[in-house]
Amino acid sequence: MDNKKGEKDQFNKVAELINKTALNTNFGLDLSKLRAKFCINPAGFESDNERNRWYSNLSSNDADEYWENAYDLFMKYSLPISSQWLIDYYICRNSILPLSANTLNSVTCELDFETIANMGETSTARRWKDGHQPFIALYISDLASKNDIRKFIDRSWGAMQDYMKLQWAGKPRIIRPIKEEDRKIHEQIYYLSRRSKKELSTQYNINKPYKEDVISLIIKEKYGKDYSSDNIKQIIARQKRLRKGDTPHS
Repeated sequence: MDNKKGEKDQFNKVAELINKTALNTNFGLDLSKLRAKFCINPAGFESDNERNRWYSNLSSNDADEYWENAYDLFMKYSLPISSQWLIDYYICRNSILPLSANTLNSVTCELDFETIANMGETSTARRWKDGHQPFIALYISDLASKNDIRKFIDRSWGAMQDYMKLQWAGKPRIIRPIKEEDRKIHEQIYYLSRRSKKELSTQYNINKPYKEDVISLIIKEKYGKDYSSDNIKQIIARQKRLRKGDTPHS
């Protein structure tokens, strides 16, 4: 089993899931409410230091409430809830935390230390269940080597996937990369966003109050694709993150 390749693919699916969920208008509204409630910048903090200063000023009760709200947001949209730093980074920094190859598998896996300590039904298990996230518990003997575990997972992977599918109440999540056609459209949306509303409105003879509405109609006319103004905003924000340091025109 090529472990590093598997971990890389695993994280790409998580990143794609979060990016696609960010296009959901309701998710954007819920995220905005959470940020407003805890005085987080609407577009997220610009640096880790800024986020850390904000967090250090929270009272103990406010910090606990923040984490409860953060987990609730991710569970509501069936996003990965196994790593609190991933959740916190997206809420506070508005992007997905870049991870090294050695930590990628932490995104979708989690050790249940409470179970190890024989504490009965655990908060970890409840959190995964409440997040409507199919999972399977794997018990590993101290006699097992790393190679034994890899071989067991390789041999049992089909049965493990079938078992997790039985837990899924809705349609199984199939996370695929954005199609090349859509990727090109997203790039076109970004380049259109760098032009002024006046310039776009004049060229395309579209009279709309907001630039995103103008871009939406241009894309529909050119490609036959329907994007709401909120979708346009999210795509522009994502494209900006992919082009760090490339500042759009106002």
